[in-house]
Amino acid sequence: MDSKTEFIQNVKQVIRDLKKLCLNNSTPMFVTVYVPDKDEYISDIVSPSVLGLDLKPDIISGHLNVANGFHTVLPPEVLHSSKIDSGTVCQIDFTEIFDDIDPDDDE
Repeated sequence: MDSKTEFIQNVKQVIRDLKKLCLNNSTPMFVTVYVPDKDEYISDIVSPSVLGLDLKPDIISGHLNVANGFHTVLPPEVLHSSKIDSGTVCQIDFTEIFDDIDPDDDE
């Protein structure tokens, strides 16, 4: 067995062990490992909803959505305010989003 195959098998085993540990302790989890040689991800989850938990906020389900290709959108209160609920100043810098925009591009 080559080292790349061994790496993938080891990652999958660690994820199985983590999932078992979390299930046995009723603890939600989400994990993703990128495998560069295969250009793919190995992911698994113990969903809060499967455990009957109502997490506030439920970022685990959000991570799953992103892993499945859904695009995320920042909450409006973060986009339109310099402060968030905890009172800390929002550190989002939107200028870098617009650096690559060509106003003459019709697409």
